[in-house]
Amino acid sequence: MKMFKLVVNNPRGFQEIIQVSSSGSYFDKSRVVWDERIDGPLPKNRESQVGGLYKRSGKLTYSQVKFDSNQAKVDAIQAEIDKQKNNLEKLKSKIKNRTATVKELCEAIERFL
Repeated sequence: MKMFKLVVNNPRGFQEIIQVSSSGSYFDKSRVVWDERIDGPLPKNRESQVGGLYKRSGKLTYSQVKFDSNQAKVDAIQAEIDKQKNNLEKLKSKIKNRTATVKELCEAIERFL
């Protein structure tokens, strides 16, 4: 099955490339910047510039300012993921050593639900 690339501005606030089949779609068409089925193949020189892409007069264009803003969002999300992983590792250690309190366990369950 042939897959096609879409450049999308996802709901988390950053840009990414996703792949869909010929009959696939993205849930919010207003977030699609480039669709290979409509706009043609994604230019190879643009794949490394995801985050700063936008369409202008039917052409895929790059903005360093947009890219920098996108990268800041990606970095913030990664920092939050790292923080949550660290908290999870601490909790796992406490559970293993049987030092976790009921309150800590309840709070952890609420965060992950």
